[in-house]
Amino acid sequence: MNEFDLLIRVQEEHSHANAERSIDESQAKAEREAKRVQEHEEALTKEEKALEEIQESLKGIHPEEPYFSQLMVPLVDKTRSFHDQIEVKQKELQPWATEINKKQAAIDLAKSERETLVRKFEAVREAKGEAESTKNRLRGEKDTKVSIILFFFLVWEARRLTG
Repeated sequence: MNEFDLLIRVQEEHSHANAERSIDESQAKAEREAKRVQEHEEALTKEEKALEEIQESLKGIHPEEPYFSQLMVPLVDKTRSFHDQIEVKQKELQPWATEINKKQAAIDLAKSERETLVRKFEAVREAKGEAESTKNRLRGEKDTKVSIILFFFLVWEARRLTG
């Protein structure tokens, strides 16, 4: 058996072990899920029985019946005062809500303007850096050219004086 066959055999054994482990895990998970389904079905059955009991106890009571109406009237009367108080407070707060909306709009506008200024500032900063870089490059080129011209001038002057 050569190395290649040995490698393939090891890989096959590894794959087989992984497959068996996956099967075992899946079976265990399936059993757990089946148990959970059973528990949920039992809970559903209990809830359905409770619902049936409630429905049985409500048989014969309809909103049109005087009994139900008698129960609702005091509740409506009790909540009416709260409802009225809420309406009064909302009316009192309406001008403030308008002011808050105006201030929020002004804040949003200021934020937008600030963001625009920040973007412009960053663009100017970047342009300044580029300009300085260009200035330094040109200054270096100028210095180089001046040095070359000075060199040629000195060579020319030396030849003129010696020759």
